[in-house]
Amino acid sequence: MKEDIIKEIVFDSVEEINHMLHHKLNLSMDEILLGPDDKLDSVNLIRLIIIIEQEINTRLNINITLANSKAFSEKESPFRTIGSLINYISFLITQES
Repeated sequence: MKEDIIKEIVFDSVEEINHMLHHKLNLSMDEILLGPDDKLDSVNLIRLIIIIEQEINTRLNINITLANSKAFSEKESPFRTIGSLINYISFLITQES
């Protein structure tokens, strides 16, 4: 259940950030957010993260920080694709519970 809500939050946030981009992100689990062939610069990646954090707080009443030291110490970045970001958020929320 929460995974569906998290996916909805992330996709809604991507749609919101798309209004600021020349090259729109696809609403696909495989869409690359960070790395080769990405469509986001660092500023827009941070904007996306902030929008997602705010939406999680609003919709789920959970205060979460996505850009933390754990995220940046992972061998494979949780920000690599939309799918990896959704999995990372699900993991963090499970840890909070």
